Amino acid sequence: MVIFSDTIGSSTSTSTSYAEITGSPYSPKVNGRLVQLRVHLSNTDANSKMEGFIVKAESVSFGGIEVHCGGQGNGAHTAPAMATPGAFVINCDVPVKVGVTVKVSIIWTVTPTTPVVRIIGVFQA
Repeated sequence: MVIFSDTIGSSTSTSTSYAEITGSPYSPKVNGRLVQLRVHLSNTDANSKMEGFIVKAESVSFGGIEVHCGGQGNGAHTAPAMATPGAFVINCDVPVKVGVTVKVSIIWTVTPTTPVVRIIGVFQA
């Protein structure tokens, strides 16, 4: 058994409805399991604003189950800028298969300003 991480994609979306991330649909590199979804927020300048978000992953290989990871940014940034929260993590255990893609989307509760979001999957094979 091996456990490894892989970048699923990234997003600069400011949408308050689900928007597919760059890199989606993601194609798993091996047959195995997605055991963790990690969402990393970063801001591009001192005026960034990030509120609540939800990242959703879905695939037919999940058997009708969706994986959601949500969190809260730290609101409006002004100079001096506050640190952005660390990774938001959800543990899960869903099968992935080579050739069966995973669609990943993000939604914001309040329109953010200059968000940069990176989504990393932790896999077991």
